[in-house]
Amino acid sequence: QSPFLAANGDNVVYRRDIQNIMESTDTTLGLIELPDVSNLGVVEIDNGRITLIHEKSASPPGHLANAGLYYFTPDIFAAISETSISPRGEYELTDSIRILIEEGKKRLAVEVARVFQELLGKNRPDSPTEWSTAYVNFLTRLEAYLSWISEQVRR
Repeated sequence: QSPFLAANGDNVVYRRDIQNIMESTDTTLGLIELPDVSNLGVVEIDNGRITLIHEKSASPPGHLANAGLYYFTPDIFAAISETSISPRGEYELTDSIRILIEEGKKRLAVEVARVFQELLGKNRPDSPTEWSTAYVNFLTRLEAYLSWISEQVRR
């Protein structure tokens, strides 16, 4: 089994973020600093290593959130098989990552930039018009990004 890249389906990230995260030899999470992280997974780090991860906490311990970009080593599969259903009634990937952290495996953190964070300076657009404008602007970058992904898959 080989390491692999995974991303949340609603995430669009830059090529440099994918390249940075894939330079790791260990499971690595992409992180982003946001003012409001109440509906996101939040991490605590020490010297670039994740020490704790909290999923959608009512009282998050900081503003460094899970960006939904992951580079996993095969040991994630054993952790997933040990993961129980969360109080929200879901299998949370962050619970599987927490198992790896508790086992003392090294987990790296890499900061990434989400497209809307960079285009709008915030996590989510305020209106449909703002969304449409940002999306149209983003489409000018998308073609090159998709070409790069296709090239990576062919390798």
